[in-house]
Amino acid sequence: MILADDLGYSDIGSYGSEISTPNLDQLANNGLRFSSFYTTASCAPTRAMLLTGVDSHRAGVANISEALTPEQAHSPFYRGTLNHNVITIARLLNDAGYDTAMSGKWHLGYADPSLLPINRGFKQTVTMPFSGGDNWTQQSYVPHYDKTLWLENGK
Repeated sequence: MILADDLGYSDIGSYGSEISTPNLDQLANNGLRFSSFYTTASCAPTRAMLLTGVDSHRAGVANISEALTPEQAHSPFYRGTLNHNVITIARLLNDAGYDTAMSGKWHLGYADPSLLPINRGFKQTVTMPFSGGDNWTQQSYVPHYDKTLWLENGK
């Protein structure tokens, strides 16, 4: 499964793009293609829905944690972390004997180790636990963090 931030529906060849994307097209043509998945305005709620199959509010990630308003801060729907009462597709696949891995931005909770993807069904992880950042200079994209942090298997 591939989730790419800021990728439009028709930005790869298999969905009609003018841009050549042969490797992604091969994956799409030989795999499962979504045509009716709903996204949110920001990345983390979309990621929560894709990984759990439930609405972002029910997953606890109705907005990114950095953008929560004071009114939202006390609601279980706006924690900005993936609730422990939802199961990820990674957990289901892992329990069924599949190998699971994740690389890239997680942004579904990191303050408590139980929130990290290594503890949500992924066997191997190389992840940026919070909001995005530059991969070369480690500069964070948001002013909440001094630099980008990368974790391998939660460490």
